[in-house]
Amino acid sequence: WSKVLDDDLIQLKNDIIENWPRLAPEVQDESEKDWSDEKILKENWFRFGGSSVWLEKEQCYLMVSRVIYSRKHWKSYAHISLLRVQAFDKEWNEIKGKRIAYSDILQPENLDKELEKLDEHLGLLDCEVLDPEGSEYSSCVTKNNERYLEAQKRKKKIVSQYAITFPTILDVDFEIQEQWSGPEDPRIILKRGEDGTEDPVILFNMNDASEGKRFMYGYFPHKKIDRLVKFRIRGRETKSKEKNWTPFFHRNTETHIITRGFIHFVYNHSPLEILKCSLNDGFCDVVFEAKTLEISDGSKVAGIRGGTQYVPLPDILPTVEG
Repeated sequence: WSKVLDDDLIQLKNDIIENWPRLAPEVQDESEKDWSDEKILKENWFRFGGSSVWLEKEQCYLMVSRVIYSRKHWKSYAHISLLRVQAFDKEWNEIKGKRIAYSDILQPENLDKELEKLDEHLGLLDCEVLDPEGSEYSSCVTKNNERYLEAQKRKKKIVSQYAITFPTILDVDFEIQEQWSGPEDPRIILKRGEDGTEDPVILFNMNDASEGKRFMYGYFPHKKIDRLVKFRIRGRETKSKEKNWTPFFHRNTETHIITRGFIHFVYNHSPLEILKCSLNDGFCDVVFEAKTLEISDGSKVAGIRGGTQYVPLPDILPTVEG
């Protein structure tokens, strides 16, 4: 079974131009001024496959994929790379407007009720209480139409202080250069708390222009404070390109109230090297090296790469009778 998960890239492009002033100039080009939206997307926008997790509490899949814009009409020559996050139901139908509250800030008692009050504060009137045949109703609707777009923009900004709304792009800060700017190769993995909480973590690599190297990063989409963490291996010089770290959570990893805990990565498959990284400050320690097992070169497996997240198996594996 397979299904192509569509995305409205025209809406995405227009949203960036309208609402992301820092990124808007980077997803446009003078050569496009007489092109249709369809031609612009065909020539300069490209989308890669995604990675997803199921959120039981929210009853939805959260999927992250990489979208790039190229002024060279070639996806292997990206000017800018962005991470697109979408929500889907069990049947993989997109849930547009899905809102998930940030887990690390104080929330209003009833956000939906507060949003209803916000409509009145922003000048939107309740026309339904008026006679639909009367002139007052017509005037009310006209006023609402005039104020709607501006009110929605203000409302979106206010809501963004308390929750993340999907679909969206991740708000990742990076220095814009001529090419290869922004996050790449996203993966998403779910961190489960002992109290049943579900905290997705998005992993990706990104160039740090100030250091001239590509680092691995973690991002907490459901947090408002300190969402981004940059990983470094203690006692080792960072390579020019750090990528393809395979993430997993060890079920015996300790957690505390004042810390976000740790994440593990397979850093190398051959020879096997495993990292344990803090989700607070990003410092990593090598906790396993194949050389400790004295494995011969002939027993090593070569050519394995990639950063697809591991899925934990149950303690007891089911079997089929017979």
